[in-house]
Amino acid sequence: MSEEVKLLNRFERIDRFSPSQVNRTTQKDAVSAEKTFEEELQLSLNNLKISKHAGQRFSERNITLDQTSLKRLSSGIDAAYEKGVKNALIMMDENMFIVNTDSRTVITGTQKKYCNSNVFTNIDGALVI
Repeated sequence: MSEEVKLLNRFERIDRFSPSQVNRTTQKDAVSAEKTFEEELQLSLNNLKISKHAGQRFSERNITLDQTSLKRLSSGIDAAYEKGVKNALIMMDENMFIVNTDSRTVITGTQKKYCNSNVFTNIDGALVI
């Protein structure tokens, strides 16, 4: 399929939406989008990624990371990476994170109060920061 045909197919899909369907953003949506942008900016400044799964867990468990916490988490990932740890459990205050140090991605996060079994799998190192 030529590039021109692919491009035309994309435009046809866009045309299927009416303006009322496209412009259904509310003030609440705008605020949450703005907050997401701010969070993404902070994460990018600390060179971190949050997986979709981790983002869901953060929301469910009211885990928030301020700029100081992000810097601490980032330095913990750096320390684990320097020691050759690929998948680390990082314990920071009341929060715990499983991170992949190669991609600097937070895989999941929880709080101590939600850890019933205290068993963590698929990690090869742990840090307390």
